[in-house]
Amino acid sequence: MKKNELIEFLQRQIEFLQGQLDEALDSVNSLTLSNEKLQSTNEKLVATVDELRRQIASLEDAIKGKGAELNK
Repeated sequence: MKKNELIEFLQRQIEFLQGQLDEALDSVNSLTLSNEKLQSTNEKLVATVDELRRQIASLEDAIKGKGAELNK
């Protein structure tokens, strides 16, 4: 392989690998965005579950209070 042919071959390889790298970077960016959305959704779900737990505890207290009143 002559010097010029080798240079052309290596340039094509570099272009191909740069394309692969660009695609990989796009994938990483997309996955990062998806992960951020999932984290946000997870935080909202945790807050909802916490609120529901508080409401259940409050309802349980109310039921216990009614039960105590009925026993009197």
